[in-house]
Parts: sequence; C-alpha cells; structure tokens
Amino acid sequence: MKMFTLISGDKRLIFYSNLLVQTLFIQVEIVCFDLFVLILDPAARRLLPIMMGGLLVNFILIPIVVGFTNFILVLPIRVNLASLLAMGYILLAMLLVNITVANEWLTQLLIALNPGSYMVAVYSMVLLRVPGQVGSNGLLLVVIAGVYLVTGYYWVQHMSLQSNTSRY
Repeated sequence: MKMFTLISGDKRLIFYSNLLVQTLFIQVEIVCFDLFVLILDPAARRLLPIMMGGLLVNFILIPIVVGFTNFILVLPIRVNLASLLAMGYILLAMLLVNITVANEWLTQLLIALNPGSYMVAVYSMVLLRVPGQVGSNGLLLVVIAGVYLVTGYYWVQHMSLQSNTSRY
C-alpha cells in the first residue's frame, strides 16, 4: 500500500479509483439483470426508460451512499466482525425501507438516516415523478446528499489503507 500511495501521491485516489471500479461492476450487474428480465418478460419493455434512467441515477447515488457508509472503513475491527456488521446494517436498512410512518417529520428523519430510504426517495422523485416530491423534499434530498458526502470525505481522510486482516 505504501508504494501505491507513493505513486498516486494521495491515499484518497486509491479509494476513489476503487469506488469507480466497484460502481462500474454494480452497473454491469444491473444491466445483466435488466436484460434477463427483458428476455423473460417481453412486456417489461415498457419499463426500459425507467431502467435506463435508473442506471444514470445510480452513477450519482452510489458515491453519495458510499459516503455515508464509509465509517465502517475506519473501525478497528476484524474482517469477520466487519462482514457481520455490514450484513446487519444492510438487513436493518432493508427492513426500515418499507416502514410507513404517519408523522411526516419522522419519515424525513428516516430518509436522512437510512441510505436505503434515501435511495427510494430519490428514485421516486427522479424516475417516477411522484407528485409532491420535488419541492421541499427535493431540497431535503440535496441537503442530505451534501451531509452524506461531507461525512464520507471526513472518513476517507481518516481511513487506513492497511488490510483489515492486519488490524488488531
């Protein structure tokens, strides 16, 4: 890792290049899945504009959500515990996505704290054009994106490039 840092001049460049590669892999997986759906169900062709829009929105959303979840990179934990923590976090986020709350303030807080809910809100606003999403919700989503990105930048500044297996 020391050599890569010396070559690039900054450890963040290594992280961002890895993020770009992982984002491209995710996009390829989504394209394969979409093609599989289109082959199995030709009626899904009417969803093609939404599928293409989703790919474009993903290029924006993935780095934002990764920014929020970068705190895991700086935790001094073993690989097994990191995997367990990440899986638990993902399962909890998936469970919280479908919770509907009568209180609008609590719903907005859930969107701010849960990247899964945040992504669903952005997809609803951008791709499905759900009425009432653009006004104050659009501003809230932009503010949340800014907080996610600033938080992620902070964690990347303080992370170590050492392998998790060499920590503790």
